[in-house]
Amino acid sequence: MAYRWSYCVEDADTGEEIIVFLRRKKYYIYLRDKYTKRFIKKLDYVEKRVFACMDYTFSKKHPLYIDIVVKTLLKGEHFRHIDDIEDKMITKCFSLCLEFFGRYVEQYLEIVGIEFGSRLTTHTVYPFAKWIVVWHHGDRRRTRKREGELRL
Repeated sequence: MAYRWSYCVEDADTGEEIIVFLRRKKYYIYLRDKYTKRFIKKLDYVEKRVFACMDYTFSKKHPLYIDIVVKTLLKGEHFRHIDDIEDKMITKCFSLCLEFFGRYVEQYLEIVGIEFGSRLTTHTVYPFAKWIVVWHHGDRRRTRKREGELRL
């Protein structure tokens, strides 16, 4: 195991950088300025969000719009397996769409964003995640929303 390691991503909430690094067998997460590289704040968790959406407008009578968000909190040691976590979250987006809307609708779903954030909007820590599914049929007044927690 390497004793020096780092990972840097852009924060979607503030536009700054989130840097995760390993020093002396301990993980650190900091928010730092993008240009001066000075540390702004030490973070305990980082929120990872995966967004998926679908605009099914082939039928003019009943168009369907779907938004799915899967989000979880990550500690420093989780960043070693960030690609596997991302794949699991994407798979859960597709399985939620399959569960709610069926196989025919699921094939039109696409991943539109994957982001990291320093402002926490959930309290579910990996390996658990929070999901939100919002959909409506052309008439935005009758928007439906379901949410819950799942294990990745």
